[in-house]
Amino acid sequence: MPIKGLTDRGLSFPEIGQIRKGAKKGDNRPGADLTYFRVEFGDKEQATAENFRKVYGDQPNAIRIILPFNETERMWDAWLEAYTAGRMVARSDGEFIKYQLDDQGEIVVKNGFDLAGNLVPHPADNIAGHDYKGRDVEFKPTGRLKVIIPELSRAAYLTVMTTSVHDIGNISAQLGAFKELNEGQLAGIPFVLRRKPKEISTPSGQNGQRARRVKWLISIEADQEWVKARLGGLKNLAMPNAEELLLPASIPEQIDSSDYEPDEDEIIEGEEWEGGLFDENEPATREPGEPGISAQMLVDEEIVEQVKHAEALLLLLSIPSGAPAGQALKRINLYMQWRKVYAKNTEKDRKLSAEKAIAGEQP
Repeated sequence: MPIKGLTDRGLSFPEIGQIRKGAKKGDNRPGADLTYFRVEFGDKEQATAENFRKVYGDQPNAIRIILPFNETERMWDAWLEAYTAGRMVARSDGEFIKYQLDDQGEIVVKNGFDLAGNLVPHPADNIAGHDYKGRDVEFKPTGRLKVIIPELSRAAYLTVMTTSVHDIGNISAQLGAFKELNEGQLAGIPFVLRRKPKEISTPSGQNGQRARRVKWLISIEADQEWVKARLGGLKNLAMPNAEELLLPASIPEQIDSSDYEPDEDEIIEGEEWEGGLFDENEPATREPGEPGISAQMLVDEEIVEQVKHAEALLLLLSIPSGAPAGQALKRINLYMQWRKVYAKNTEKDRKLSAEKAIAGEQP
């Protein structure tokens, strides 16, 4: 018989390390924001750490990864959390508090309910409690992503850590888009975890004003060869075997960040978080006016030839460039099936196949 709460927690892999954005903490101050990933392994994982450094060196800003599950919630979570002296004292989803200790360290909220069995709304002032000096402790966003690095040949994961609202928005949107694009499947897609420079709006520290500053954010991109095969199957009308795509031949290109001067007063996991997570002037997922993620946008900018083919096919199948990826992919898959029926590759056959696909007819 299972032990409730112990043997029924679901499948998991061991954690062997963490991937962080900031330098180590200094004396009474947070570490500086970095342009590369700081990868740390457990004390008993030194051989694994050495294998990693042989492939990626000490300062990688691009790492090949795969995700262990198809269910996003099993490998990616983001909460508003509060810490004192390295101990989590509260967790919230932005609407209700899920876990909280009082200033004496006693549990007052657990599993979303207080001691009287009531839901506890997230505080309007964003204060979770107080530290031992009586100073306010605020909730801050915290995201954790479990990833597997293929080169390590381990059925074990590393946790990518971030406290950036921009990273959290990016990761959530990108995972959702790829899951829709790949018909609900995330496990096994060859991804590249990157740090990329992007100009964003941040507090300037002067009279409450905001300023544009360059930050090296986290981005998850599908390996270029996989993208070519998934959307660029427009040429071959077939997907290559997944085994051939799992490990691309070369290490992802690292971005030159030698000209970047990091801010020394950055929080260890990313930029200082000030204000509410749901600031109307600062959308977590994208800048005002910036388009959302669509089928065509997932084609890598560098694949110029493939973009041309994608545009031609989208036009042929009457798919708007901003259509949801899943909707576009269903019509493309139908078109591919009809092309096998009308196999002469003439203009007439292509048009017939497109008409059938647009009508939603099955071969």
